[in-house]
Amino acid sequence: MSKNLQDYHYDYPEDLVAQQPLAERHASKMMVVSAQKEIIHSHFTNFAHFLNKEDIVIVNNTQVIPSRLFVQKYTGGLVEVFLLKKLHGQVWQCLLSPTRGLREGLEIPIYSRSKENTQDIKIKIESLEFNNFQVSFASAEEEKIALERFGEMPLPPYIKRQITSENSFPEDKMRYQTLFAKQAGAVAAPTAGLHFSNQIKQEVVQKGIPICELTLHVGAGTFSPIKNDEITEHQMHEEYYEIPAKTLEAIQTCRQKGGRIVAIGTTTLRALESYGLSGEEQGWTSLFIQSGFVFKYTDVLLTNFHQPKSSLLVLVSAFMGREHMLNAYQEAIEHQYRLFSYGDCMLLIP
Repeated sequence: MSKNLQDYHYDYPEDLVAQQPLAERHASKMMVVSAQKEIIHSHFTNFAHFLNKEDIVIVNNTQVIPSRLFVQKYTGGLVEVFLLKKLHGQVWQCLLSPTRGLREGLEIPIYSRSKENTQDIKIKIESLEFNNFQVSFASAEEEKIALERFGEMPLPPYIKRQITSENSFPEDKMRYQTLFAKQAGAVAAPTAGLHFSNQIKQEVVQKGIPICELTLHVGAGTFSPIKNDEITEHQMHEEYYEIPAKTLEAIQTCRQKGGRIVAIGTTTLRALESYGLSGEEQGWTSLFIQSGFVFKYTDVLLTNFHQPKSSLLVLVSAFMGREHMLNAYQEAIEHQYRLFSYGDCMLLIP
């Protein structure tokens, strides 16, 4: 039950970081890890084979907004505007980089990296307060145009792409979005859900296993690195979640039948366990799961591989055991699994 951040480190070769999605969503490899320290090297096409007919599968139906925009200062320099959370009207909390030369009240035109006409849409700097940068759009119509036409998907920084005018958003607007996406509000994808295709969805349903939904709007804070040597000092950012009554009823039925709750992704798990702690079907959660946590509503977890020293690696270590998890990661690296958001996946069965 280590609380030392260094104990959640591992080394990996950079060339294993997936830079593109595979041609087929369900084509990823899937490492199946059990509590008996057994490891099976499989593929996601076999996902349904590892489920029991009494189980339920729960997915996160959040939809990623194309929240990465660029504006061009009158001096010619570009500023990245990463929208984080809508506050009210057309005002957004955001990240700005760089901030040099900016001032509150300044209006800056959007810069289109695809060289499309921006129709002179501008973003206004509302606040440069530390840790509370805010910008606004002049109208709901301009906000919609900015996001739909010029917003880029907020890919994590380890995905490095050379953007050109001919290939501005290389299929990410479709592929960095899950099959279940319908509730707009996330600034990062619930990546375990990216593996599902209609084919896999049908295989699960044909087996008599319900696929239920909940919402957790993934925030940038989920993927923020832990900066404290003692992980207990780490503070998670709040994220909004909502669990429909239909899903809660399905969970109750599953429990009565002796089935397992299969969470698709750590975001789904955090929503379920937040409900388990609070009894609240909706609200804001900053739950940081670490060793010693008692899981009430998650029996099986499908998840991608996570970065070293991240809160997500700490979470899966709490779910399976730290040494067991790190050994599995080492084996994944030896077997050339693709890592992180567009990478392969693990099915964890404690």
